[in-house]
Amino acid sequence: MVNFDKSYQSISTQSSFGLNPYLVALGIILLELSERKSFIERINGNEDITDNVIAKAIVAFDWFEEVRGDMSANYATVVHHCLKSSFIPVPAKMSLANEGFRGAVYRDIVQRLEAEYDTFTKPLQIISQAS
Repeated sequence: MVNFDKSYQSISTQSSFGLNPYLVALGIILLELSERKSFIERINGNEDITDNVIAKAIVAFDWFEEVRGDMSANYATVVHHCLKSSFIPVPAKMSLANEGFRGAVYRDIVQRLEAEYDTFTKPLQIISQAS
């Protein structure tokens, strides 16, 4: 699994690249859940990758590109947003202390995951046709 503490250590260097280490970690976790395979297995123990958020994001995005066709559109969008932080207009304000950032995370990640959960946990409803 992804180590949030290590991701946090390099947060200052990531802001210029428009990546949020927590979102990258979430994207990796979502990939792991989707693929039933750990990120560590994916990188074959390459320690250089595990200590660098940018390297993690690059490897995870390559993995995502390979498997995105097996995901629903919403789930793939969430993973993409997490790994690229592409929904954030101003990378310098990518902190959960920033209201706009929290709103974007809620709208573009949390709400989409809630919709996925509802879709896949809602029992099938039988619609009777009136004669």
